[in-house]
Amino acid sequence: MSRAVLYVRVSTADQVDNYSLETQEKECRRYCERQGLVVDRIFREEGESAKTVNRTQLQEMLRYLGSNAKKREITTVVVYRVDRLAREVGGHHTIKAALGTLNISLESVMERFDASPTGKLTENLMAVLAQFDNDLRSQRTTDGMKAAIAHGRWVWRAPVGYRAGTKSEPSMVLDPVLAPVVREVFQRVAAGEFKELVRRSVATRGITTRNGLPFSPGAFQRLLENRLYIGEIVVKKWGVTRSGDFEALIDRGTFALAQQSIAKNGCHSQCRALNNSDFPLRRVVRCGPCQTPLTASWSTSRSGKKYPYYHCRNRLCYHVNVRKEALEEAFEAWLGEMSVPAPVFTLLGEVVRDVVADSRTQ
Repeated sequence: MSRAVLYVRVSTADQVDNYSLETQEKECRRYCERQGLVVDRIFREEGESAKTVNRTQLQEMLRYLGSNAKKREITTVVVYRVDRLAREVGGHHTIKAALGTLNISLESVMERFDASPTGKLTENLMAVLAQFDNDLRSQRTTDGMKAAIAHGRWVWRAPVGYRAGTKSEPSMVLDPVLAPVVREVFQRVAAGEFKELVRRSVATRGITTRNGLPFSPGAFQRLLENRLYIGEIVVKKWGVTRSGDFEALIDRGTFALAQQSIAKNGCHSQCRALNNSDFPLRRVVRCGPCQTPLTASWSTSRSGKKYPYYHCRNRLCYHVNVRKEALEEAFEAWLGEMSVPAPVFTLLGEVVRDVVADSRTQ
């Protein structure tokens, strides 16, 4: 007897339409019994959209058929409806072409079509209707989101510092734990602190993105540019700017100062922490030949041991490359030579007192 594999798929929204995996599998099995097909294997796709062919179980099914269809005499793929296999015309024909190279036919429990011209037309119409239904749902979803935004409601995932509100609350409410941290971030950047230093400080406290990952420089930049924190919804793709129904986490003045600080410090792209406790003389000591402030880094030897160096960062110079210990010892010795002797400080104090006394008598 010829054999068949079953492909069943469901998304969260499909459950409402009674497209459960159990319902699909039961009807596909009944169909195989009526057609005299032996069920070889079932591929269950749960929670994946049919807008793309890059689905886990779909790809697994195609690999399985490529290796086993001939030796196991698999002739048919059975689906409950065509839209279970694909909701986009191009995707449907891509899958059909892959099955065709293996001499495997596609059959649907709820729709009837065959290899005749009429059958092919019917199948194509089913694929077009599946895409139309998908596009219609997508448009309705978009319209609903736009309507909600028009009333000031945020319809996507709440950013760090907020949580989604309940039905009786605004669309977002302040997170009692993370809101103060985000507010501190803006205040520190607005006060002129380097963005990269603030990001690293936040990371050491275990603050992460909504995905549980440490803030990358790019993600941290997006947080600082997010106007939701001042209570403003901006959706560029729809040309929408509107006040939200939720409480602003920071005031507009602090937000504006933070943007100015970022622009002033050149931190729109990933920036390095300029102040580094490992290299206190970085940017303090200059290269003799070109007068460029020295930078510093750790150099790794062939044995894997690391050595600290100060060096010139001017690409046209590179004259200076000195060990950290040598430069810092020389700098310390220079400070000793330049230090003012204690008697001079005593004399200076007397001079200051005389000047103050004279100013009071005038």
